[in-house]
Amino acid sequence: MAEVPVALTLSADTLRGHLQNESYSCEWLFQSYVVQKRAHVFAGGEEGYRDEMAFRAAVAQAVGVSIGEVTLVGSAQLGFSVKPGAPYRGFDQLHEENARAPKSDIDVAIVSRKYFDATHEAVSNFTRNFKKSWKTNKYYPEPSKIRGDVKRADYNFLAYLAMGWIRPDFAPEGYEFEFSDVKDAWRAKLKRKVSFAIYRDWKVLEAYQVSAFKDLRMRILEEP
Repeated sequence: MAEVPVALTLSADTLRGHLQNESYSCEWLFQSYVVQKRAHVFAGGEEGYRDEMAFRAAVAQAVGVSIGEVTLVGSAQLGFSVKPGAPYRGFDQLHEENARAPKSDIDVAIVSRKYFDATHEAVSNFTRNFKKSWKTNKYYPEPSKIRGDVKRADYNFLAYLAMGWIRPDFAPEGYEFEFSDVKDAWRAKLKRKVSFAIYRDWKVLEAYQVSAFKDLRMRILEEP
């Protein structure tokens, strides 16, 4: 294996090289580019580092976890999207090609068994132990907006919950997450959509991210 680079120097270009070199495992890529690397969106020197830590600290304080349990994922973290099945696209690439297109989102992962369990219980109580169904919500006002075979927000919320993952965008109408005020404040500051997901533990997050790296590696290796 080639010499391991310093985490702060990792970029979209180096990631492509590491994906092309199968001696770097997808678990190594997850640790290097998601867990240890500076977030791409906050990569602007010392000021960017302060903003990244301030953002993560604000989220951590709002939900009662440590800063180490808050991390960025997706193109805001890596520099381009690794979402399974999504086009190979750089951070803000669509916006740069077409000013009318929105800027890339900032995806935040809260990885905490304590907060996951507390949120699970709170949503369960809010829905009377999930007896109260919800087909749509503010994110999906129409079932047709939901991707996948089952066009129900409640079904998708429970499906992700079973996998150890809470998707706030599928939560019932009227339920407020503790990070809502922080989300609104930083959305205004960064002028970008900010999205959250809550994971039961790092194993769940790693499994999803490793799957994404595997999918992206396969597509890159198949390129002419």
